[in-house]
Amino acid sequence: VLEATLSPPIKPKENWRKLMNDMSVVASYAYRYNLRKDKNFLRYYYQVTPQKILEHLFIGSRPSKRNKSKDIKNLRAIPWVFAWTQIRFIVPAWLGTLEALKLAERGQNNKILKDMLNNWPFFYAMMDMLDMVLTKTDQRVIQFYEECLADQELKNIGEKLRKQLLSLIYLNKKLIPTHILEQRKSYRESIRIRNTYAETLNLLQADIMRKLNKNSLKDKNKKILKDAMLVTIAGIS
Repeated sequence: VLEATLSPPIKPKENWRKLMNDMSVVASYAYRYNLRKDKNFLRYYYQVTPQKILEHLFIGSRPSKRNKSKDIKNLRAIPWVFAWTQIRFIVPAWLGTLEALKLAERGQNNKILKDMLNNWPFFYAMMDMLDMVLTKTDQRVIQFYEECLADQELKNIGEKLRKQLLSLIYLNKKLIPTHILEQRKSYRESIRIRNTYAETLNLLQADIMRKLNKNSLKDKNKKILKDAMLVTIAGIS
């Protein structure tokens, strides 16, 4: 940290800039394509995340949607990210990255990628953040939310996303040099310990959401469940 803050910033090499730009273009396209290729993607999102509850909370300075339409263009960034984070999927933070890293793995790009990781603090920090995000995800927890909440015809969307996530975790470990993975070992372990405690809240939250979806609930019971839901949201956060 001292070196990065006290020393003059390293000027990125031209081939670093080019690869970074190419990765950005590929990731951006893949992200948008994944969101738009399936017309049921937003249905899946609204069913498996606590977005409906979050709409009634004050998160950030603005409403969670621009208007009442459920079009993806009307969603705001903070609730969008927060909802995915609650279920340990964190889709906005990694979707598209798999395609970007596949590009970086090819041919001479692999050598440039390692040079960037070892000598460019900005890129190192970015990949460090990705590693943190991947460590926070949990396949079992995600699948539990799907089993409790998703309609049968929507579960294939979650399955495809989880396959992408697993592929990204594998590729990330493959591309990152061993000495960098060792540097992150203790931090990843601290996240895993924290995840263990959060898991109970995740399972409870999914079950509460399932119960809240029942139309036969009395108002008194709804109030109790919504209060419990807010506790799980705060705890997982």
